[in-house]
Amino acid sequence: MDFQQKRKIRNIMYSKVMLIILLLLTFFLSKGAWGIFIKALSSKNSLKEIKKEYTDLETRKQILSDDIAELNTEKGKEEEIRSKYSVAKNGEVNIIIVDKNTTSTNDPSSSNSDFWSKFLEWFK
Repeated sequence: MDFQQKRKIRNIMYSKVMLIILLLLTFFLSKGAWGIFIKALSSKNSLKEIKKEYTDLETRKQILSDDIAELNTEKGKEEEIRSKYSVAKNGEVNIIIVDKNTTSTNDPSSSNSDFWSKFLEWFK
């Protein structure tokens, strides 16, 4: 190339229009790269959550498998029935222990005593 053509190309390359075009191109490319970076971070966090959920589900599956295996035995069935329904075998007695401090709301004497104690507090 001769000197005039090189100078013409240089003038075009270093012109303000070309600089603006290059800046716009850089801006749009950077914006796209930033969007991909944000999506990659989001995917990474989602993957961690899914892996944690998977391990939790695997643990739960193991616990349930153990419970099912126990319920498939005669002893396991008996224990489950006894715990849910408070039943006893022939010749056994079912005993329910009640705490002394627990008051029943169905007891009419306790509601009367509460009424009288509140009534007497008015005069104190």
